[in-house]
Amino acid sequence: MISVILEYTDNLGPEADIPTLLVKLAERLEAARLTPGVLVRIGARALTEYVIADSEWSSLSAAIQVPAAELDAFTTQLFDDVAALIEDHFAELYVRRSIALSVSLDVLGRERLFQRRHSRPASAESF
Repeated sequence: MISVILEYTDNLGPEADIPTLLVKLAERLEAARLTPGVLVRIGARALTEYVIADSEWSSLSAAIQVPAAELDAFTTQLFDDVAALIEDHFAELYVRRSIALSVSLDVLGRERLFQRRHSRPASAESF
């Protein structure tokens, strides 16, 4: 599974439109035609408790986790595209806000990866 987790300070507010950014990231990764059967998971969490030296700043960090076996599919160009997509999403906000962005790639080796998939769709009876 390829996972992208956004962690952002909640002072970005609704104008950051994080749900739209999640959709853009999902569409970009789907368009990359990664290895068939590899799942892509994208999520975000707002930090409500944080300290920033200058309270006018906001921040967003994107952590991309890729299993070592899928690293070949996640090329340098794809990483650069994801980073550019995130930066472009905030282009209008840069005019009005101070925002620090970071994007990192974490390669998960076998020793650091536990993954299990259940292929049947969930149903109301299964809960």
